[in-house]
Amino acid sequence: MNRLEKLRSLLQQDGYDAAVIVPGSNFLYLTGLAMNLSERVTMAVFPVFGEPFVICPQLEAEKIRRITGIQKTFAWTDEEGPQKATKAAFTENNLAGKVIACEYRTTRLLEWDLIMTSLSNQVTIKPLDTILNTMRTVKEEEEIALMCKAVICVEEALKAAQAMMKPGVTELEVAALLERTIRAFGGSGGGSVISGERGCLPHAITSNKALAEGETVILDIVAKYQGYTADITRTFAIGELPAELKKIYRIVQDAQQYSRENSKPGMTGEELDALARDKISAAGYGAYFIHRSGHGLGLDTHEEPYVVKGNHIPFEIGNVFTIEPGIYLPGLGGVRIEDDAVMVTGGVHIITGFPRDLIVLK
Repeated sequence: MNRLEKLRSLLQQDGYDAAVIVPGSNFLYLTGLAMNLSERVTMAVFPVFGEPFVICPQLEAEKIRRITGIQKTFAWTDEEGPQKATKAAFTENNLAGKVIACEYRTTRLLEWDLIMTSLSNQVTIKPLDTILNTMRTVKEEEEIALMCKAVICVEEALKAAQAMMKPGVTELEVAALLERTIRAFGGSGGGSVISGERGCLPHAITSNKALAEGETVILDIVAKYQGYTADITRTFAIGELPAELKKIYRIVQDAQQYSRENSKPGMTGEELDALARDKISAAGYGAYFIHRSGHGLGLDTHEEPYVVKGNHIPFEIGNVFTIEPGIYLPGLGGVRIEDDAVMVTGGVHIITGFPRDLIVLK
């Protein structure tokens, strides 16, 4: 069963008559075309019965037909706007009075209003996210292969950064190198470079600060290869670290290793999260582990399934996710180690191979 057949089947099971997809990762997943949301409205519509169609700017119509294979398009010009084309599309395809599923996190009020007004409010709009998550969380072999290509991009960037980093080099200089290296290996992306005390901020912004002796530097790198993502973090030492930073590095490394070795199919997101969290809490640093232990990976950097307390959904073979415990100490700095993992029979297969032992740079 191909992706569109599966989508139709799941829509029908839930009592939906059609799905509307806007540019983004789901659009790419279902059509093979990478597009970004813009002020020019584009909507791909997948009826349960009948052929798919696309509402799009005239300047995009031929590209959409060629790349997606969807030949039925309702094009609009910049002069006239999308209202007329949207009304024609939904009325000609008999969607008045029907139930249409839209992406809860992506569809804007702009698209919602066009759908509602084109059908004189005679339509029910429901969320589509559960169906799309069901389809996307278990990865196909081809998807995992592309993610492995993205991992190569990140690990080459880590190697380049390791060779470059020393006291006096700035965070921005390292970040520029990461981006160049990823691009040289066929990917796109970059990373945050956070050193010193600001390492206590998991999502701090890369600055012009120079690396200095006695500090950690956290490299959180995301690369995409043909749409698919790798997300890897390593923490380096610039010179000799204070005793407490070395201590928390060992704790994070042990917790991350324990998670890798004990994650199994059938465990819930909450149970997987507890693997690392309980270790860090037992060492006395639970209050300084201030984010979830991981998240799904795929076309998006953060997607289902999430490794977090409160997620009671069992993980399945084929789920791809991160394992990324961390400890963040205000006034001192932070440590995070992040790998990308595929759930397989009996455990996880780690698709990242960059060393996890503390690397001291001088």
